[in-house]
Amino acid sequence: MPYRKKIASKYLLIWIGLCVFVGIVLYLLYNSDYKIELESIQLSERNMVQQHRDNVDYEFSRVLSDLGYLASQTPLGQYLDYPNHQSLARVNKAFASIMRSGSTYYRQLRFIDMNGREVVRVKNVDDNTIIVPPERLQDKSGRYYVRDALELPTATDIYVSPVDLNIEHGKVEIPYQPVIRFAVKIFRGGYPRGILVINYDVQHILDSLQDSERDLWLINGEGFWLKGPEKRLEWGFMLADKPDTRFREYFPDVWRLLHKAEMVSQEHNAHGLFTYVSLNPSASSSIGMAGRGTRDERALYMISYIPQTQLDEVFSRLSSRYLILFLSAVLITGVSLHLLYKSSSISERTASEAEHNKIKFQQLVEFAPDAMVICKPDGTIVLINRRAEELFGYKRHELLEKSIDMLIPERVRAQHGEHVQSYVASPTVRPMGSPDAELLALRKDGSEFPVSISLSPIDSGADMLVVSAIRDASEDRSAG
Repeated sequence: MPYRKKIASKYLLIWIGLCVFVGIVLYLLYNSDYKIELESIQLSERNMVQQHRDNVDYEFSRVLSDLGYLASQTPLGQYLDYPNHQSLARVNKAFASIMRSGSTYYRQLRFIDMNGREVVRVKNVDDNTIIVPPERLQDKSGRYYVRDALELPTATDIYVSPVDLNIEHGKVEIPYQPVIRFAVKIFRGGYPRGILVINYDVQHILDSLQDSERDLWLINGEGFWLKGPEKRLEWGFMLADKPDTRFREYFPDVWRLLHKAEMVSQEHNAHGLFTYVSLNPSASSSIGMAGRGTRDERALYMISYIPQTQLDEVFSRLSSRYLILFLSAVLITGVSLHLLYKSSSISERTASEAEHNKIKFQQLVEFAPDAMVICKPDGTIVLINRRAEELFGYKRHELLEKSIDMLIPERVRAQHGEHVQSYVASPTVRPMGSPDAELLALRKDGSEFPVSISLSPIDSGADMLVVSAIRDASEDRSAG
């Protein structure tokens, strides 16, 4: 009876060892897949935000080009030199031509004199270009963007206003008309004569953010939502019935990082994954945008947000798959060892115990999702799986009892030998190499390819074995 208990204890230890080994292998694979999945999500978000930023930059560059073209046009210069009905009519005609042929998102094109009074206003309404008659022109001297643009020092400086809702006759237009205004100062004979202003419709940019694969947010330099998670949070700085809520009140940690985001950046915290970038309608404007490292109400920030709960759902599915694999392996090995113990005599168990466990171990290795290569401390290969045959192009018998150097490029074999001796002296479960080092493997056909390798020591009784879980990293490198 004591001997029977001893055999049972031995089987139990074998089962626990197999469970630990399977757990380690699956844990390493889970960590690898977790990083790959997170990097894939991050890359997708960066690409989406960058694409939207490029589209906005292109739209704004067209506005600046048209503004420069209009400022140099002869009709405007002739009117300023010889103001009369005929020259004014030619300016109206030239402005109307630009409004018809230019961007469909131009809402107004105006020339405003140094007193802030509109001299020419042409607008697009429902695909119709309308020249506003003189009696309907307005005094805009009280509007902030007129005052700021009139302060431009030279004809080459560009003013870019904050994004806000258009106001006509002192009231916000209904339906809302989100606009950004671009302006240049017109000089004639060395003297300032007024400003040229284009009202650019921002609504289509806001719509494009909502129509993307994931809703994006747009906030201004004061932290107000122009396009937010809820309609009730938008335009809080302009509308009396809107709550004075800002992005910076919801996510203060991310808000502190936004003004540094000249390139697409990311922040992953307890709230979730934020991908953000600043928009600069005019890199050369003297008043329009904030300088580096400062806050300005005219700044614009585009933000993509994935809540942590949504990320947890993705990784929960991943962890569930690996948990099922682990429990299945535990159950299979446990049931197999129990049946073996119950169906075999004590003498048969004693004689076949080592071989049976070897077969089970080989099965676990054989059906592992990664290439598995098991070596002695001197580098002699004692076991590989089917995936290793496929990855390196060798048949199983061509590698067994051969040196692991067959799978390593010749130029790094000496260095690899040193690493092996170092690992044997202090074996632990860990990835091979340093995080920033590139590991290369050698196929039978002589081709090299990048790999990621996880190492695990196994005490086989007579000698230690080193288990290498090898994954082709070519696709990961291409995606990165």
